[in-house]
Amino acid sequence: MFVIDSAARLDTLSEATNASDVATMEKISHVLCGSAASIGASALARYCSAMESDIRRGQLHQSDAHLYTIRNEYERVAAKLEDMQQAG
Repeated sequence: MFVIDSAARLDTLSEATNASDVATMEKISHVLCGSAASIGASALARYCSAMESDIRRGQLHQSDAHLYTIRNEYERVAAKLEDMQQAG
């Protein structure tokens, strides 16, 4: 569930970032942070939290870099979860 939901949220976050939709960027980075924290993906949660904090401070110049880092960490977490599921 985390992998599918988070993939959709990342797509939404990417679209919002491209459109400079600050409200959606803040909301989705917050939701992703909570989801990541709930499964123990602490690095992903930290990256999402950093993006959310920057957005709240109006510092949008790092949004693309945050998104890149979040997406890469999500891919790492998703692969690890898949490996764990297959090992069953």
